[in-house]
Formats: sequence, structure tokens, C-alpha cells
Amino acid sequence: MTFCMNNDTDRGFWWGYNNQSKSAGAMSLTTNGRLWVTSHITSPAFYYTSDRALKKNIKPIENAFETINKLQGVTYTLRETEEKSLGFIAQDVEQVLPEFVEGEEGQKTVNYGQMVALLTEAIKEQQNMIVSLQKEVQELKDAIK
Repeated sequence: MTFCMNNDTDRGFWWGYNNQSKSAGAMSLTTNGRLWVTSHITSPAFYYTSDRALKKNIKPIENAFETINKLQGVTYTLRETEEKSLGFIAQDVEQVLPEFVEGEEGQKTVNYGQMVALLTEAIKEQQNMIVSLQKEVQELKDAIK
């Protein structure tokens, strides 16, 4: 891992592997204090503050399935490294979930961690739809007998 000063695109410090360019480094700290971590490095597990005692205004997520259906998952190749990956385009996510996107044009990021709760609720909504449809099918079968 390399650590150095970097003035490219407002980065103050840069961490990365020797074969990475400074603009696509593993991690950089901008001169305005924003930390950028690229999605194509192997990193340790991240834990998020999640204790109930630290939260207020707790409400269930509603219409998760409808929201998820508005998102477009994509495969892509990173320009700089030619590494193939999958995910979302930040500008597309921003149209549906602006609170999940940060940054300026050319350096927008998606908070994938927040998507876990939304996806969990969407799966639960979908499972409820499946159970309801299975019940309807069974009722139709019973009525035909």
C-alpha cells in the first residue's frame, strides 16, 4: 500500500496499491475533508451504528418493493482498471433515492449499506404477495373440486 500527498481533483491524501493511479486510488481524503473509498478494493467488514438507543423517529420502510422496481442494476467495466463489476449508476439512484447518493458530478457515490434495509423490506413485501397468490390459487383449486 502507498500513502502520499495528492493535489489531483481536490484530493489531499491518497492511499492505494502501487499499480493504481492516484485518481482511482483505493482511498483518498479530499482537501474539503471528504473520504472516498473505491468499490473495487477488498476491504474489512464495515459496521454501522444501529443501536435503538441512538435513534429516534423510527418508522417502518413503506413501498420498498415499488421503490426497488424503479432501480436499474447494471454490469460495467471500470474505465481506469478494466475491472468488471456490477452495481448501480449513482445518477440513476439519485432520481429514486437522492438520500442514498453523495458527491459531485464525476465523483458521485452510492451508499450501498443503506440499501440492505430497503432490499430486506422489498423481499418481505414480495414474499407476502407470493403467499397471497398461493392462497388464491389454492382457493380456486378447492372451488373447482
